[in-house]
Amino acid sequence: MPPETIGINLVGLELEAQYDYCKTSPNQRNRSSNHLISFSSVACGVFEAEGRGEGLKDGDTLYFSLKGSKGLILPLHVESIRYLIEPSDQWQASLKGDAFESLSIFTWQVQCNSCEHQEPLEFVCRSGGSQENQVFHAETRLKALGWSVTSGKHLCPTCRKQLN
Repeated sequence: MPPETIGINLVGLELEAQYDYCKTSPNQRNRSSNHLISFSSVACGVFEAEGRGEGLKDGDTLYFSLKGSKGLILPLHVESIRYLIEPSDQWQASLKGDAFESLSIFTWQVQCNSCEHQEPLEFVCRSGGSQENQVFHAETRLKALGWSVTSGKHLCPTCRKQLN
Protein backbone atom coordinates (compact mmCIF):
# COMPACT_ATOMS: atom_id res chain seq x y z
CA MET A 1 0.00 0.00 0.00
CA PRO A 2 1.52 3.37 -0.99
CA PRO A 3 2.12 5.92 1.76
CA GLU A 4 -0.40 8.66 2.26
CA THR A 5 1.04 12.07 1.44
CA ILE A 6 -0.03 14.73 3.90
CA GLY A 7 0.25 18.35 2.88
CA ILE A 8 0.08 20.69 5.84
CA ASN A 9 -2.83 22.52 4.24
CA LEU A 10 -4.80 19.26 4.37
CA VAL A 11 -4.46 18.96 8.12
CA GLY A 12 -7.22 21.53 8.56
CA LEU A 13 -9.72 21.44 11.38
CA GLU A 14 -9.43 17.72 12.02
CA LEU A 15 -6.69 18.45 14.52
CA GLU A 16 -7.21 18.03 18.23
CA ALA A 17 -5.30 20.46 20.39
CA GLN A 18 -3.69 19.48 23.66
CA TYR A 19 -1.11 21.45 25.54
CA ASP A 20 1.34 21.27 28.38
CA TYR A 21 1.31 23.81 31.16
CA CYS A 22 4.79 24.81 32.31
CA LYS A 23 3.86 23.78 35.87
CA THR A 24 3.38 20.11 34.92
CA SER A 25 5.84 17.40 34.08
CA PRO A 26 7.30 17.87 30.59
CA ASN A 27 6.23 14.33 29.69
CA GLN A 28 2.64 14.77 30.85
CA ARG A 29 0.08 15.83 28.27
CA ASN A 30 -2.99 17.58 29.61
CA ARG A 31 -6.18 17.61 27.62
CA SER A 32 -7.08 21.26 27.58
CA SER A 33 -10.40 23.00 27.90
CA ASN A 34 -9.38 24.90 24.77
CA HIS A 35 -11.35 24.39 21.61
CA LEU A 36 -9.68 24.79 18.23
CA ILE A 37 -11.61 26.99 15.79
CA SER A 38 -9.15 27.30 12.89
CA PHE A 39 -5.67 26.20 11.92
CA SER A 40 -3.58 27.28 8.95
CA SER A 41 -0.06 27.21 7.59
CA VAL A 42 1.48 30.66 7.13
CA ALA A 43 4.85 29.51 5.83
CA CYS A 44 6.98 26.39 6.01
CA GLY A 45 7.19 25.61 9.76
CA VAL A 46 5.04 28.58 10.80
CA PHE A 47 1.36 28.13 11.67
CA GLU A 48 -1.56 30.12 13.04
CA ALA A 49 -4.32 28.78 15.24
CA GLU A 50 -7.44 30.35 16.64
CA GLY A 51 -9.34 28.91 19.53
CA ARG A 52 -11.40 29.38 22.65
CA GLY A 53 -10.37 28.74 26.23
CA GLU A 54 -8.00 30.03 28.83
CA GLY A 55 -4.57 29.31 30.24
CA LEU A 56 -2.59 29.03 27.00
CA LYS A 57 0.57 31.14 27.05
CA ASP A 58 3.83 31.79 25.20
CA GLY A 59 6.18 28.82 25.43
CA ASP A 60 3.41 26.19 25.69
CA THR A 61 3.39 23.31 23.26
CA LEU A 62 0.32 22.31 21.29
CA TYR A 63 0.11 18.70 20.11
CA PHE A 64 -1.78 18.03 16.90
CA SER A 65 -2.67 14.61 15.59
CA LEU A 66 -1.80 14.19 11.92
CA LYS A 67 -4.74 13.62 9.61
CA GLY A 68 -4.66 10.06 8.32
CA SER A 69 -2.62 8.82 11.26
CA LYS A 70 -3.71 6.53 14.06
CA GLY A 71 -1.37 7.97 16.67
CA LEU A 72 1.28 10.30 15.26
CA ILE A 73 1.55 13.75 16.79
CA LEU A 74 3.01 17.00 15.50
CA PRO A 75 4.23 19.25 18.36
CA LEU A 76 4.01 22.99 17.72
CA HIS A 77 5.41 25.62 20.06
CA VAL A 78 3.45 28.77 20.91
CA GLU A 79 5.59 31.71 19.80
CA SER A 80 2.99 34.31 20.69
CA ILE A 81 -0.61 34.38 21.85
CA ARG A 82 -3.14 37.16 21.77
CA TYR A 83 -6.39 37.00 23.71
CA LEU A 84 -9.27 38.87 22.08
CA ILE A 85 -11.47 41.36 23.87
CA GLU A 86 -14.65 40.00 22.27
CA PRO A 87 -15.38 37.17 22.80
CA SER A 88 -13.29 37.28 25.94
CA ASP A 89 -12.15 33.65 25.90
CA GLN A 90 -11.06 33.59 22.25
CA TRP A 91 -7.36 33.62 21.30
CA GLN A 92 -5.07 33.72 18.27
CA ALA A 93 -1.67 32.03 18.43
CA SER A 94 1.43 31.98 16.24
CA LEU A 95 3.01 28.53 16.30
CA LYS A 96 6.36 27.17 15.19
CA GLY A 97 7.30 23.59 14.36
CA ASP A 98 9.22 21.38 11.97
CA ALA A 99 9.50 22.85 8.49
CA PHE A 100 8.27 20.54 5.75
CA GLU A 101 6.20 20.81 2.62
CA SER A 102 4.59 17.39 2.79
CA LEU A 103 4.83 14.23 4.85
CA SER A 104 4.28 10.56 4.15
CA ILE A 105 2.80 8.27 6.76
CA PHE A 106 4.06 4.70 6.64
CA THR A 107 2.81 1.62 8.45
CA TRP A 108 5.27 -1.27 8.56
CA GLN A 109 5.02 -4.54 10.46
CA VAL A 110 7.74 -5.00 13.05
CA GLN A 111 8.59 -8.33 14.65
CA CYS A 112 10.55 -8.98 17.83
CA ASN A 113 13.54 -11.19 17.05
CA SER A 114 13.25 -12.84 20.48
CA CYS A 115 9.57 -13.64 21.10
CA GLU A 116 8.34 -13.06 17.52
CA HIS A 117 5.68 -10.61 18.73
CA GLN A 118 4.40 -8.56 15.76
CA GLU A 119 2.75 -5.19 15.69
CA PRO A 120 2.19 -2.41 13.18
CA LEU A 121 4.60 0.50 13.35
CA GLU A 122 3.33 3.87 12.18
CA PHE A 123 5.90 6.57 11.46
CA VAL A 124 6.24 9.70 9.42
CA CYS A 125 8.95 11.18 7.24
CA ARG A 126 9.18 13.78 4.53
CA SER A 127 7.67 12.82 1.20
CA GLY A 128 10.07 11.66 -1.45
CA GLY A 129 12.69 10.49 1.03
CA SER A 130 15.05 7.60 0.34
CA GLN A 131 14.65 4.07 1.73
CA GLU A 132 17.52 4.79 4.14
CA ASN A 133 15.65 7.86 5.40
CA GLN A 134 12.52 5.75 5.95
CA VAL A 135 14.51 3.13 7.88
CA PHE A 136 16.07 5.88 10.03
CA HIS A 137 12.64 7.32 10.90
CA ALA A 138 11.17 3.85 11.52
CA GLU A 139 14.00 2.96 13.93
CA THR A 140 13.68 6.33 15.68
CA ARG A 141 9.95 5.74 16.18
CA LEU A 142 10.60 2.16 17.42
CA LYS A 143 13.05 3.45 20.02
CA ALA A 144 10.52 6.08 21.13
CA LEU A 145 8.02 3.26 21.67
CA GLY A 146 10.48 1.37 23.91
CA TRP A 147 11.86 -1.13 21.41
CA SER A 148 15.56 -1.90 21.13
CA VAL A 149 17.09 -1.70 17.65
CA THR A 150 20.62 -3.02 17.13
CA SER A 151 22.11 -3.97 13.75
CA GLY A 152 18.69 -4.54 12.22
CA LYS A 153 17.54 -6.74 15.14
CA HIS A 154 14.43 -5.69 17.07
CA LEU A 155 13.50 -6.43 20.67
CA CYS A 156 10.05 -5.53 21.97
CA PRO A 157 9.83 -3.63 25.28
CA THR A 158 9.03 -6.84 27.21
CA CYS A 159 12.04 -8.77 25.89
CA ARG A 160 14.28 -5.72 26.27
CA LYS A 161 13.35 -5.48 29.96
CA GLN A 162 14.00 -9.19 30.47
CA LEU A 163 17.54 -8.81 29.11
CA ASN A 164 18.30 -5.89 31.44
